[in-house]
Amino acid sequence: MKAILPYRVIFDFGGIKSLYAKYGKDAFSIILYRLIFINDNSLQHKRNHIITSNKSFGFIKENLLEKVEPQHYSWLSAAIRPQQDEKLESIASEQKRIWEYAILVSSDSPHQTIIFTDEANKASYEGYKLADKKDNILIITDESSMKERIDAFFNICREFKQN
Repeated sequence: MKAILPYRVIFDFGGIKSLYAKYGKDAFSIILYRLIFINDNSLQHKRNHIITSNKSFGFIKENLLEKVEPQHYSWLSAAIRPQQDEKLESIASEQKRIWEYAILVSSDSPHQTIIFTDEANKASYEGYKLADKKDNILIITDESSMKERIDAFFNICREFKQN
């Protein structure tokens, strides 16, 4: 049985980098596993519940692959699914590109999106949020809050899988 989750999740490079920085290699591997489990068990968006832009995924891969356990290299693309939308990928600014993906995915069920980012990018997203009047897109910069959301989604999926 698949789980219905209340939010889609979009990572930018800052969000995934700050998670790794706070929790380190071993805990980060567990986080990646949980993200994969969530993607695999999402009813609404199987394998694409947790996403990023293709360009952002390139930065993630270039800068984090060497820090991930070698046996977990393939986990990155299964945990955070790169998306390819020609129009959106042509946007140079990572924050604007991620924001546009957030608008795009929030137009479909569950109509709620969380952007996991770092404190340095928060002001840009908040500015877009005000300008576009989007109250269904949350911006989370605190690593503990990110991990709590990931753990909560993981537990929802695990509960549904067991039933």
